[in-house]
Amino acid sequence: GQRMLRYVLASFDRMASSRDYARVLGHEMLRARTGESTSVPRMVQAYFGPIHHAVCRSIEQGIETGEFQPVESAQAALSITGANVFYFISAPVFREMTGHDPRQPDMLVRRRQGILDLAVSVLFADRQAGRQLAQDILSEVPETQSQP
Repeated sequence: GQRMLRYVLASFDRMASSRDYARVLGHEMLRARTGESTSVPRMVQAYFGPIHHAVCRSIEQGIETGEFQPVESAQAALSITGANVFYFISAPVFREMTGHDPRQPDMLVRRRQGILDLAVSVLFADRQAGRQLAQDILSEVPETQSQP
């Protein structure tokens, strides 16, 4: 559980720390859909594939130990990772709808908590234990140092 929550938080913080990361990733995904990108297969082989497989293994280990509820590991991994990616890719739309910039420090703090809450709800058999673990991790890991 701790490994998964730390991954979710590190993934969020990585995207929050760089405006270009989500932008370039989204751009490459769009190019790949139209057959224009040749970098997606390399990114999958070098980064995304190994990370996805490691996350799936962690989820499966959590299921085996009873810490996680039975879920399809690949779907859970995609859903949790996708929630992080979508937050940053959809920032302009969110800003228009709500009048709040998702990259403002207070919004990032709320979303860090929110993404861990989502992961706990999806994965943990004992949600109270998961929430406590998430709080412990948040208190240990300093807030993201992203630029608004």
